[in-house]
Amino acid sequence: MLGILKKDFFLYVLMFLLFVPLEVMSVYKDRLSWGSTVSFASQMMIAVLLPVVGSESREYLTSGYRFLKSLPVTDREIVQAKHALPLGFVALWVTYQYVLLGLVPASEKFLLLSRGYVVVMANVCLLVSAGILYAACRFGMGRFTKFSAMGLPVLIGVAIVLVNEGLLRWFRRVPTAQGLDALAGLASWFSLVVLCCAGLGLYWLIVRASVKAKAAREE
Repeated sequence: MLGILKKDFFLYVLMFLLFVPLEVMSVYKDRLSWGSTVSFASQMMIAVLLPVVGSESREYLTSGYRFLKSLPVTDREIVQAKHALPLGFVALWVTYQYVLLGLVPASEKFLLLSRGYVVVMANVCLLVSAGILYAACRFGMGRFTKFSAMGLPVLIGVAIVLVNEGLLRWFRRVPTAQGLDALAGLASWFSLVVLCCAGLGLYWLIVRASVKAKAAREE
């Protein structure tokens, strides 16, 4: 299991190191804004989802899963290792972005809403990652790679652009103080902890489903 983690680790680290300086420079130049908050979440999603797709496509092109079958590792260990890296790096991104938000002067309400948004998008990123890995286990690497090479990056990119554009348009209309207060109430620590517990629970269920799907497909 540790060998699988090491093999895919470089892609995640590379994307993290690529985007971190961009965020720091953006905050240093323009300070914090609603646009920078949306940008934080978008960069986290790109930096996690691209390595997920890239590592699975590489497994197919290099016959990686065929090699793993010859080793004394179970399907459960392989699937759990594949899901461990997205989970770990989403946690790293949330920690980093929380620290970055805390270092820049801003109103308490803005920080609360920004941190809440980061946590919400982190859960979305985690579940999309699990869905991609489930598709690889369920349909096989050949079909998955053809789809991911032709359509998946485009779909992910379009989805991120549309979400960002919609959110920025909403924020530019300057929501009322009552609306911001309501959102701030939803972004309380208790709400975010409950959301994370629910997200992790769904993630665990998808991991279990992926193990079963992989075993059933290879019978």
